[in-house]
Amino acid sequence: MILDKKTLLEAAKLALQNAEELSNEAELLLKNKHFSRAFTLYQLSIEETGKSAILFNSVLFNQFKTPSDKAKILKEIKDHKVKTKVSQGIDLVLAMVTEDYEIKKSLLNNALTQHKEINKINNFKNYSLYLSIIDNKFIKPSEIINKKLAEEFKFYAKIRLNATRQYQESMSSKFEEIAKRIQDIDKDDLLKNPPESIKELLALIDN
Repeated sequence: MILDKKTLLEAAKLALQNAEELSNEAELLLKNKHFSRAFTLYQLSIEETGKSAILFNSVLFNQFKTPSDKAKILKEIKDHKVKTKVSQGIDLVLAMVTEDYEIKKSLLNNALTQHKEINKINNFKNYSLYLSIIDNKFIKPSEIINKKLAEEFKFYAKIRLNATRQYQESMSSKFEEIAKRIQDIDKDDLLKNPPESIKELLALIDN
């Protein structure tokens, strides 16, 4: 399979379009009180947004040219947990640009909590579809996935999709210039001496 710049950026755009379609279809289910399946589609939308970010960033960071790079991309876009984690990372970016202190802190800590609960989130996706066995009992999806959980994941699906779309669209006009600047960053130095905005963000993390 050819994984060149044009193909990857087009695929990133298509993944976002699919994420939006999944979210819109989830909305119909939510309105009709089909909370379990609404949750399924919101979580799939979150994964597709993560997939889009993986594809887009592979070009942005110039990590798509070698056979190992290509293999890594193909592996990651098939891994549900990786896609979810990448999508969760979008919350950290939102936390950086949001001025409201409480929203900033909430986004940051919720993203970190969800990151730790990646297995639980993936299990919920399975629970939302299938008759499951929990504590030696057969449990239907509707007994596990409620309105509150579906609406919570609606929120994350929407903000991650919209933030990713705006980010990618804003980058498109000066993509080459921005990509070069990012690729020239000394990552080791950045980790040792993070900018003040990163330090301020880290200070908001609940211990």
